[in-house]
Amino acid sequence: MRRKDLYSGEDSDELIAQLKARRNFLKEKIAYIEKWKNAHPQNYPLCIKKRGNSFAYYIVKDSNQVYISQNEKKCICQYAQNSYYAKVLASACSEYNKINTILQYYPKLPAEKIYENLSDNRKDLVNSITLTDENVIADFYALTQKNDKVNSSYHPEGLTQKTARGEMVRSKSEQLIANSLYYANVPYIYEQRLEKNGINCLPDFTVQNVRERKIKYWEHLGRMDEPTYAEGAVKKINNYISAGFLPGDTLIITIETARNPLDASIINSIIENYCL
Repeated sequence: MRRKDLYSGEDSDELIAQLKARRNFLKEKIAYIEKWKNAHPQNYPLCIKKRGNSFAYYIVKDSNQVYISQNEKKCICQYAQNSYYAKVLASACSEYNKINTILQYYPKLPAEKIYENLSDNRKDLVNSITLTDENVIADFYALTQKNDKVNSSYHPEGLTQKTARGEMVRSKSEQLIANSLYYANVPYIYEQRLEKNGINCLPDFTVQNVRERKIKYWEHLGRMDEPTYAEGAVKKINNYISAGFLPGDTLIITIETARNPLDASIINSIIENYCL
């Protein structure tokens, strides 16, 4: 039994890592500012007043404002830096202390990881507050049951290449993509009909990025040296964009021509950066 949630079991570990990194950053800046202040002990708050088209500079010393000539640029900059560092130091110290408190009292077993420590029998009896990778993959493949999978009816005569998973695709390049996804253990569905905002699309591959909990769509454009095909490809990509699927985000595009065929290294790089 399971329940969908926005968070994965890795989020707490990532949060702890980010907090520790932030704490180290603040510690470094606090030490730097304190060292600077020790090297510049004679510092006072700086006041700046506008006088016509120029500015007048004062320091507050013993509750009195002392004028500083604009010719003393180095002193003005030092006092300004001191005022800035005073505000940064107060904020950084406050945040540093709060992070330390969070880390001190953060539970050793975060809520989303309790499910992982249950026996298999108990897991079958309860609803987890997060989706496991297995849940994500199962829900993804359930799309084939809910939606109209068209590769059995959409020009079946074009299905000429058999993949490592045993399905038929339309070109050797699609076969190469499918096999690369399969061997990388990336869940995918071939030619799954997609409709959004009244726009129909037929991506070559619907891909589940399990780590990101995000579905992406892979369109391969295989004959871009043919003018008629290229014209249709532009229209196809524009349809994706109009439906809200943006290249580099949820839309993956590969292209080739007869003289520049699709290379396996390009496919593997895309899989590594967008699908895993």
